[in-house]
This record gives sequence, structure tokens and C-alpha cells, in this order.
Amino acid sequence: MNFKLTYQAYGERSILIEWPQEINNNILKSILNFKEVLKKHYNKEVTLVFGCGGERDVKKRPLMTKVAKKLCKKIYVTDDNPRNESPKRIRKTI
Repeated sequence: MNFKLTYQAYGERSILIEWPQEINNNILKSILNFKEVLKKHYNKEVTLVFGCGGERDVKKRPLMTKVAKKLCKKIYVTDDNPRNESPKRIRKTI
């Protein structure tokens, strides 16, 4: 699978980073390396807003959480289309 980390800057303070849900070790490394680039050029800590869809990729949630903890100073977990799964349970597994 080819992976390209994309981002879009919004002024001096906000950058939106988007990556696929198909997280693997190469993607993890790319994201963590990108954090160093952000820190070097902007000298700011990273705040993340993310969520996991319900009834999907339950086993990947701990991996996404691992990335979030390494990448970010602050993390806000949101509901992302919970489908028939309890949003509270999704947040708890993250």
C-alpha cells in the first residue's frame, strides 16, 4: 500500500493532517517523523482531534491511540459515525 501524508496549513496555528485508517508500522513512522518536522519549524506542540467509526476496525483503535499519545500533547476524542455501537464504548476503547 502506498501512503502519502497530506496536510493543509490554516494560518500560523492550525494544520490539518489526514491519514488513512489502514494504519501500519510504516504509516506510524511517517506520522511520528512528521511531528518532528512540525516541532522544528513551528516550535509548537501538537493537539489532535480524532475519532473511530463504530463497528469498524476495533482492533486498530489501540494502535491509533498509540500514535496519538506519541504525537500529541493534547487529545480530544470525538464520535465518528458510531453506527449501532455505543459512542461511550468507542471512546473508552480509544
